[in-house]
Amino acid sequence: MINRSKRIGAAALFAAPLLMATGRPPADEPFVCAITSAVECPSDLACEAPEFLRTLPSFLHVDLDRKAVTMLAPEERRGEVTPILGLEQLEDRVLLSGIEGDRSWSAVILDDGTMSLTIAAEESGFVVFARCLPESQTRP
Repeated sequence: MINRSKRIGAAALFAAPLLMATGRPPADEPFVCAITSAVECPSDLACEAPEFLRTLPSFLHVDLDRKAVTMLAPEERRGEVTPILGLEQLEDRVLLSGIEGDRSWSAVILDDGTMSLTIAAEESGFVVFARCLPESQTRP
């Protein structure tokens, strides 16, 4: 049986966003994102919290310039990289999309730091919510 946390991949753990409270998300600065909640819905619609939530906190490094999402935590996933294939920066949001293995994903990060991410897998789908901060705001 495939470990569901592996099925999610780095993309789901964008997991996780707090951007700047005002203004446009800076494309020249990476984000550190943390998952706040998630749900997995298999084809029978018996939706529940996915297994990976048991190992929270889950953090991601989202680099729009490099077009890459890198897992920061949990430790066993640290360093996993998922490429960002689609990137569109609008006035008040950033739209992202990609493919990881046999799954596709798309995410929206609003300028207030909220993120929603969806992942389509073979027989299930995931909806993940996160908060992001620009990397420079993660240091004291």
